Amino acid sequence: MNSPARFVVLAVLWLCAATAGPEWGQPPDLTCTIWASESDQFPNLIGNGTSLSYGGGAPKIWFGIRMDNKGQGKVDKTFRVNILIKNNGATLFNKGYDVPAPLDPGKWKFRPLDPERIVINLPAVTNKIDAIGDVDPLPAIAESNESNNQCTLHFTVTVAG
Repeated sequence: MNSPARFVVLAVLWLCAATAGPEWGQPPDLTCTIWASESDQFPNLIGNGTSLSYGGGAPKIWFGIRMDNKGQGKVDKTFRVNILIKNNGATLFNKGYDVPAPLDPGKWKFRPLDPERIVINLPAVTNKIDAIGDVDPLPAIAESNESNNQCTLHFTVTVAG
């Protein structure tokens, strides 16, 4: 290729890169946060390491997972998120959800959506809850950081009989 043609090609490539925006050529970075609440509206989130006590009846705990794109690039295809919930080591819930594209940088999505809310009824014992989320476990999305795709939440709920 002669010099003037080469210069034109390089100038066009540079112009495309300079005007494409911050996400051009940059990968996304998916992270997650497990949520648990004593209400289906999630006003009072249960913090990691929290101990709760109830004086009778079987309380319900609602769970969900939030997936964030903390990278510079857009997620442009469907990915998967898995949620595992254990009580005293026994699996209570284990399910995966598809999360449809797009997911732009700085944006988030939440699963599960109504009417698939995850609700756990706790028995009258000491309940050691472990909730584990895994976003893009396959992995289907090439990310800037593949090591931050899991999230956990641990808490204890004591229920008197």
